[in-house]
Amino acid sequence: MDRAVTRCVQSCKSCQTRKPDQGKPKGLMEITQVGGQFERIGIDVLGPFPRSRSGDTNIAVAVDYLRK
Repeated sequence: MDRAVTRCVQSCKSCQTRKPDQGKPKGLMEITQVGGQFERIGIDVLGPFPRSRSGDTNIAVAVDYLRK
């Protein structure tokens, strides 16, 4: 029965939109202080995506925080 209830709730659109937020309370955006170029960088890796013509399935993005 536990599995049946779990499946029912997971497939119920109304249940998904009305469930309470389980994350931390939203706060104010913080400003990141950076002294110079490449002192702090952010890296995101996304994928897998469908294979490209060159055979790639992932995307890597690096951003210098000074330029963000």
